[in-house]
Amino acid sequence: MKALSMDLRTRIISAISDGNENMRQIAVRFAVHYKTVQKLKYQWRDHRTIEPKVNRKGRKRALSESQSKKLDELVRSNANLTLEQLRDKLKAKCCTATIWHEVRRLGHTYKKTVARRRAATPRREEIT
Repeated sequence: MKALSMDLRTRIISAISDGNENMRQIAVRFAVHYKTVQKLKYQWRDHRTIEPKVNRKGRKRALSESQSKKLDELVRSNANLTLEQLRDKLKAKCCTATIWHEVRRLGHTYKKTVARRRAATPRREEIT
């Protein structure tokens, strides 16, 4: 659904400010729903703006932009840190899953160290 034009919003607010009509009469006059007029009235009263609000969906990220940059630097400097160690160095109040998601979002992958890879491969004697 498209947002109302700013011109229409301004005319509705000016009609509310005049006080000659109630909200239902204003809604009929401008061919909008009563709840639209009510929403604009409360939005103007509370925020002093009648601009449409966009992109209000979803949860806010737990880590700030600066924490995200610091996490990127930490992982680049020492990839062997655990999620708990990363969280402690960031001084973040979140769970380790949040740190994991942020590391993945930054494009880092989990890779074992060279010593662990060598230990995981079977020896030639064991193969035969």
